Amino acid sequence: MDWMDSYALKHKGNNRSNVNGYQSPDDFYQEASFDKYLSYMEDRIDTMVESYKQHDLVIYNNPYRLSNMWFNINYNGCYNGQHSHPGCPLAGVLWVCLLYTSDAADDTP
Repeated sequence: MDWMDSYALKHKGNNRSNVNGYQSPDDFYQEASFDKYLSYMEDRIDTMVESYKQHDLVIYNNPYRLSNMWFNINYNGCYNGQHSHPGCPLAGVLWVCLLYTSDAADDTP
């Protein structure tokens, strides 16, 4: 995504679970320019949580909240090391693999 590439060029990354790639700060999603993507993601998270509840897969009955989010850019040879999310009853990952071509990419969620 062009948005992530642009962000990574302007902001220092974190060094937590990512090895040799870029890991964004965990509050990047609060950037106004990310709003359209965040809305898209929140809609899907809501749907997923409701599905989990319907199938009794959620043992945490309090309303959920997004407490942090980050993205990694893993170039060839980069990877994410083993890590955990203490105190988090539900964590998720959205894996995106882009194959760059000479065609212009659509940046719409």
